[in-house]
Amino acid sequence: MGVAIVYPGAMSKSVILYTRDGCGLCEQASAMASSLGVDIAPKDISRSVELLERYGTSIPVLAVGERELFWPFRPDDIRDLLDS
Repeated sequence: MGVAIVYPGAMSKSVILYTRDGCGLCEQASAMASSLGVDIAPKDISRSVELLERYGTSIPVLAVGERELFWPFRPDDIRDLLDS
């Protein structure tokens, strides 16, 4: 579950926010992305054994293609991820 976003410099890129219910840091990451005009839909890692094993306690993680951005990150880090 990802979402195609419309963001200057990131045309047609799919952004995934790996998260799970009750993750306060994930809510902060989502709000930070929203403040930049990036619309993302979360992907709940608890619904997949593979994702739970891969990300476990590392969430929130933003992903664009093969690139991943692990918490903690700042707005500039999100911009860099989208512009690359």
